[in-house]
Formats: sequence, C-alpha cells, structure tokens
Amino acid sequence: LFADTSPEYQEDMLAESLMSMKEYEEDLDELISLYMKGDQEALLSSLINEEAEVNEEDQAFMEALNDKRNIGMANKIKEFLEDDNGKTYFVIVGSLHYILEPHIISLLEEDGYEVKHIY
Repeated sequence: LFADTSPEYQEDMLAESLMSMKEYEEDLDELISLYMKGDQEALLSSLINEEAEVNEEDQAFMEALNDKRNIGMANKIKEFLEDDNGKTYFVIVGSLHYILEPHIISLLEEDGYEVKHIY
C-alpha cells in the first residue's frame, strides 16, 4: 500500500506515526475502553479525523487500506461460511475494519448473513 504513494506522503505518514510511548499507551487505552463499551461512533471518531483535509492521495490510500481490503476479507469469510464443513470460525481484524464503511459486517449483512459483535 505504501509503495503506491509518493515519497512525501510516506514521509508524512511516518512522521505522524512517531509518537511518544506514553501518548501511544494513552491512545491505546482509550481505544480499548471504547471498544469494550461497544461505542462504535466514539471509536470511529477517535480513529478518523473527520475535520482533516482529505486530498486525492489520502482518498486513494484509505480506499486501498480499508475498502478494498474489507471487500476481500468479507469475500474470504463468505468462502469459509459457504464451505459447509461444520467448522466454527472466529474472525479477528482491526476494529476499523468493523466500523468504517464499507466494513466487513455491512458487506456480509448485505449478502444476508447475521453478524454479531462480541465485546
């Protein structure tokens, strides 16, 4: 995904990701707390800055990072379910893949599957 972005975009993303360990721990604690409460709206707000300016490269990166991957993951999950081998599957992915549209849950529900969040 990163190889398809400009060097400047890669540098900006790296700079954003280099934070102090204390800040990282605080952010992670908040994300876990919101997830455990089942507060999907607050979790989404915490992960996505709605006020940030989004340029064409940001949009393309997010489509590749979230949208295309979610479609692929949902299709793989459907393969497991349609295999009808009697096995039970427990799927774990990053929380954003369950809450940022098009997310895995909505894609599966569109195809008639019943999906249950476990907190």
